[in-house]
Amino acid sequence: MRGSCYMSLTKNGKIDQPLVWDFDIAFGNANHITTEQGASSTGPEGWYIKTCSPWFDRLFEDPQFVEELKAKWNEVKPQLDLLPQFIQDHANQLKYASNRNFASKEEGGAGWNIHEIMWPNYVDRGSYDNEIKFLKDFVVKRLAWLDQNIKNL
Repeated sequence: MRGSCYMSLTKNGKIDQPLVWDFDIAFGNANHITTEQGASSTGPEGWYIKTCSPWFDRLFEDPQFVEELKAKWNEVKPQLDLLPQFIQDHANQLKYASNRNFASKEEGGAGWNIHEIMWPNYVDRGSYDNEIKFLKDFVVKRLAWLDQNIKNL
């Protein structure tokens, strides 16, 4: 929440965060978020922005914000529960492209090495299918943790 997240003040005096983006270091592939970003976890459990983020620390002290957050969560949660299947559907569509992406240049592929550790990815899960499984599992666990902890605010 420090480097590439923007807020604006609307004409009616409300704070707006119009851009939802920059998820390249999300969903369990960034082990630096606890030290650089102040998150309490790199896994599916824990707050990423509720603590150690001046704007959100203050917002979570406001009962109206918390109530509106809970209402919004309850509104979007059914859609979020569809994410694991969305991930699998898209992974299936990209299966042949991923094979070409990780095939050697001699074989007509792009030559990317799925086993090369590159920032921000710090774990080799062994295969494209294992990466997809990890992502789906992470999302399921994250949604369950958020659901329980948002309801308990």
